[in-house]
Formats: sequence, structure tokens, C-alpha cells
Amino acid sequence: MEPVNLRELAARLAIAVAAPGTTVVLPELELDRADALDLLDRLQPRAEVLTSQEAADLLGVSRPHLAKLLDQGEIPSHKVGTHRRVLRANIEAFAASQRGIALRALVSMTQDGEEHGLYSERGT
Repeated sequence: MEPVNLRELAARLAIAVAAPGTTVVLPELELDRADALDLLDRLQPRAEVLTSQEAADLLGVSRPHLAKLLDQGEIPSHKVGTHRRVLRANIEAFAASQRGIALRALVSMTQDGEEHGLYSERGT
């Protein structure tokens, strides 16, 4: 087999991570899902792969609350040994979706208030 560059390695690892039970075959290297996750964790820049505490800090929530979100599948994550790892992109996507939900709720409450005469023309 010919050598694999890092971009191709990352693509192959991503396939293995996305499809549990698959095996990635690389030159003189065969990885199962757990090994692929571990290698992906090591290859990605630290800023892109977060610990559960780093992810919780970014969201402004407690680590136990984040663990609940991870357990419920609200945010994709993986384990390296017994430690959880979360991609920064997944945390940012979750935060953006939560902001969208909050904005829609605010708009809806404002519209309901206007329909029920809770706002006057003078702003009082």
C-alpha cells in the first residue's frame, strides 16, 4: 500500500467514527472504532477537541449538566478511555441552536403580548 497523508487519514478516521463496527485499513495499520477515536483525538488540535469541563465552560453550564446533555445525545461526543471528548464544532452548533430556540421564544412571547394589549403605543 502507498502512504496516506494526514487529510486522507482524517477522512478515513471520520468514516470509522461515523459508522460503528467498521474498520479502517491504513498502510500497516488497522484500527477499530475505539482506536480510530483515540487517534483522531490525538491528531486533531487540542483546541478542536474539548474535555467535558472545557465544553461546559464554553456553554456556561455545569459539567454534570453537560454530561446529561451528552448522555441524552443532545451533543455528539466520544470517549477516550473513560474520559469524554467533545468537538468544539459540536458545542458551537449546540449553542447556536439554543440561541435560535431562545430567540424564537422571545419573538413569540412579544407577539402574544402585543396581541393581548400588553404594550401601549407610547411604550409604557
